[in-house]
Amino acid sequence: MYIAFNFVSGGAAISDAVSAIGVSVGFYYGLTGLSCAWLFRHTLLSSSRNLLVRGMLPALGGVKLFFAVGWTVVSVWASDAGLTSWSKGIPGYTATSLRSPPHRV
Repeated sequence: MYIAFNFVSGGAAISDAVSAIGVSVGFYYGLTGLSCAWLFRHTLLSSSRNLLVRGMLPALGGVKLFFAVGWTVVSVWASDAGLTSWSKGIPGYTATSLRSPPHRV
């Protein structure tokens, strides 16, 4: 399926695949940052270092990553935003050459 899709897209499928993987990685790293702050919530107020290293930095990183993922999802939501599309057709073929012959009864 990858070979067919890469052929149809003219070789641009890999960049859209990398972008999609980047969105999922950003989401999970953002979730990890917020989870870290939640896990250490009981020890955050024991020292200023714990507050910074176990709470504020991971939570801030998680929020930044969620913002980046949201920004990316909103900006590429349009169908013409990516480089690949099934609607571009197969290179070298026209829509009329792909029609089936008339059906006779």
